[in-house]
Amino acid sequence: MKSDPAVFDKTIGALKRASQEMEGESGQVMEASAAYVTELQRLMKLYDAELKKLEAARLMDASTLKSKEQIQERKEIVQRFLKVNEDVDRFFVAGEANFKSEMARRKVSESRIDRELQAYRDSSQSRTPLIRAIRASDKRIGNSMLNVLTLLEGSWGNWNYDPKSGEVLFSDTTTLEQFKTYLDDIADSGKQQVALQKRLISIR
Repeated sequence: MKSDPAVFDKTIGALKRASQEMEGESGQVMEASAAYVTELQRLMKLYDAELKKLEAARLMDASTLKSKEQIQERKEIVQRFLKVNEDVDRFFVAGEANFKSEMARRKVSESRIDRELQAYRDSSQSRTPLIRAIRASDKRIGNSMLNVLTLLEGSWGNWNYDPKSGEVLFSDTTTLEQFKTYLDDIADSGKQQVALQKRLISIR
């Protein structure tokens, strides 16, 4: 799920302008909101960068694996992606607490914080579960990729890539079935994520 940098920039710019134009606590709340969205933007930029690397590396393409060392390199790409995906998920889990701390840092009154947090809950209750489900599907895809790479690594010398069929052939059927299961997991999670993203866009 790639983010839209232009949307982030526009939102942050609008919040910062509002923070300067509004007086008292309203301005402080807008400033806190800008800080919250800025941190989310920072995390999403990191996520987008790792996702781009993941997609460009064609990690599941066994035809380009010429040495066992390449598998470790591919694993590291997946692990970095999983790490930043986890960071984004953690941000949304603590979203309310993050927003509250930004307001408290700016000395917003408790009563106003309570009102703003209720508004936050109202606006995020339909979106956050979908966002977290997308993060979970990314995690499943990443873990299944690691499983594929671990299997190829552990069976090095007992499989080969068939250019005619475009498939990986293993010397035993049990390993082949496990390999196919992991690939199916990646495909199924990808389809699920597309459906989740469509639902999220419809809410926005």
